[in-house]
Amino acid sequence: MTSSPLDIPVKTADGRQTTLAEFRGRVMLVVNVASKCGLTVQYEGLEKLYEAKRDAGLVVLAFPANNFMEQEPGTEAEIVEFCTSTYDVQFPIFSKISVKGEAAHPLYRSLTAIAPDAIGEGPMRDRLKGYGVEPENKADVLWNFEKFLIGRDGKVAALFTRCHGRGRAPCFGDRQGTGAAELKHAVFSETTTTGHAVNPYGRSD
Repeated sequence: MTSSPLDIPVKTADGRQTTLAEFRGRVMLVVNVASKCGLTVQYEGLEKLYEAKRDAGLVVLAFPANNFMEQEPGTEAEIVEFCTSTYDVQFPIFSKISVKGEAAHPLYRSLTAIAPDAIGEGPMRDRLKGYGVEPENKADVLWNFEKFLIGRDGKVAALFTRCHGRGRAPCFGDRQGTGAAELKHAVFSETTTTGHAVNPYGRSD
């Protein structure tokens, strides 16, 4: 396996080959996304977070995946059209990949192998059980919109698993070298709801 997730080849939604090393020196939030999930509304919060903090060095990196209840069935072109027309997404969107199981993309094999324990995993796992969903492999990504936080040093600093949707505006500084501590608060603020939890099993609208 490649030594660092930043060196693993990936492809953008328009077919360009690259690696996450393109964003080296920035704080990266790597998110597996889906267009027909109850958590899809998180696009709104992620875009707000990106717009608010990209000048400070944050980039959100979206990886569409159809692993969970086939909630990302579209082509790359359809996914980009949905994201831009519905949520005015400006952050990078990559080609559709698998994020779990034997078919998992090497990037996600690497991320799940080295990431620390997920923050919020217990409540999300319990919520999925309530919908009859039992993840087979504990090491796998649990559901759509899990977030790997990669610091400026290229190391995976945190993994967030949340079961809520629409969020509040973030508030954090960028005083630390990796930006990780502040972003932990920002990610929670921007991707958790101020009101009710949404159903991760299907669209909330």
